Amino acid sequence: NTNMPLYQTEDVTRTNWRTQIQYRISSSITLRTRAELVWYDKGQPQAAQGFLAFADILYAPLMQPFSFNARLQYFETEDYNSRIFAFENDVRYSFTIPGFFGKGFRSYLNINYDVNRKLTTWLRVAHSFYPHQTTIGSGNDEIAGNKRTDVKLQFLYLFGH
Repeated sequence: NTNMPLYQTEDVTRTNWRTQIQYRISSSITLRTRAELVWYDKGQPQAAQGFLAFADILYAPLMQPFSFNARLQYFETEDYNSRIFAFENDVRYSFTIPGFFGKGFRSYLNINYDVNRKLTTWLRVAHSFYPHQTTIGSGNDEIAGNKRTDVKLQFLYLFGH
């Protein structure tokens, strides 16, 4: 079809700065914090910037059936172009790397419990809060309101022996 518009690619500049500190308090407890800044197309009319900061606690005692990790996070970006991606701990065999844009807070808690030698369970609860929005997402994923909570529950049962 010759009536299709042609879109040309443009050169844009995206600069990220990230600082992360991790401190092991004991053999069971680790604290981690990160701050990240992004500048998108700095100096141009559509320039935007963003900021994200989080604090994690990881609790994993040796030879114990219970462990957990949790995060508290704040993010503020001017638009989708200045979004910031942050890896999140998740249930086993799964991972999450959401992109954050707009202004909001995010928290999550992951709990792992080894019931016995054959049965292990994981629970993940993640919550996002956008104080200045009336909807979250778009299309089929749109939510009326400014809060979203995701819950995952996973069981692993080992057969045999």
